[in-house]
Amino acid sequence: MRIDDVHAVEARAPPEAVWEAVQATLLKSFAGPRAERSARWLGCSVTASGGRLPAVGATIPGFRVVESEAPRRLVLGGAHRFSAYTLTFEIEPRPGGSVLRAVTAAAFPGILGALYRGMLFLAHGPFTRRMLRAAARRAERLTRSPMPGTP
Repeated sequence: MRIDDVHAVEARAPPEAVWEAVQATLLKSFAGPRAERSARWLGCSVTASGGRLPAVGATIPGFRVVESEAPRRLVLGGAHRFSAYTLTFEIEPRPGGSVLRAVTAAAFPGILGALYRGMLFLAHGPFTRRMLRAAARRAERLTRSPMPGTP
């Protein structure tokens, strides 16, 4: 069984600010002891942070950076005992700001995968939309912040 899912949000900020905000939001959402415990419990292929986002090969619990094209596209991939997945962030410039898109593609093999998919379905959409809104707000704050050394 496979699922593909897309969520998007507009940000009143340039792609570069959105790119920085996505990285900070990922670290806040997926790094730390709680995320590491969850990743171990699920049997994730990646259970700890390593390297430095957004470099290809860098990790956060549950994910490894597989593609990084600043400030347009960041692809994270991972797998655990119930699923193999990618989470792709796409940033598209628009007049007055950017569109930030999260594209999830996942396969859920077997009966356990199907059961996990059923449980995940309830939380994935709201969590993804909340993460996108947080990144957009962060990018907008970055854009409004004065540059160091300016009055």
